[in-house]
Amino acid sequence: NPVLDPGHYKSVVINYVGDDLARYTALSTGEAQIAAIASAADWPLVLANPNEFSYTTLPSWSSVGPFGVALNANLYPTNITAVRQAIVQAINYSDIIQTVFYGEMVPAGGPESALYPQYYNLGNSSRYAYNPTNATNILKAAGINPSSLGTLTFRTEAGCSMCTDIAAIVQLDLQHIGFTVTVS
Repeated sequence: NPVLDPGHYKSVVINYVGDDLARYTALSTGEAQIAAIASAADWPLVLANPNEFSYTTLPSWSSVGPFGVALNANLYPTNITAVRQAIVQAINYSDIIQTVFYGEMVPAGGPESALYPQYYNLGNSSRYAYNPTNATNILKAAGINPSSLGTLTFRTEAGCSMCTDIAAIVQLDLQHIGFTVTVS
């Protein structure tokens, strides 16, 4: 078993596929390692292959499941550690929870969801805290002027109101510390 530390994993690719059968096909051919299979027509295919697939079901009180905002650490300027550190401290997570999820979301710290306590927070890391002053100080200490970095593009799923609402909050929060953000 590999050591589970944040530096061990190089990348995670998340590919949104709207069609349930296409997700099952990607899973069964090995194109995907994890897939959400929700259709009543496709779920029996998973159940019929217990030697090939394992699964977990979310508790009845869980309606959305894990939800996050990802940064591409291989793409400029988010490949700069100080930029990522500033971004995560400039986002007002409480505002997202209250505005988008009506106060009903429970924040979690990584690397896994609290639904899986045996893997939850193995590194004893703390959640990101909203601290725009510290975000600005991080950038200043690194000699970074966010307005000189170009425009950040925040991509969301078309038709996902939660996604666009979160993007609008993140866009405004990052503008407060000098970033220009477009939502696509």
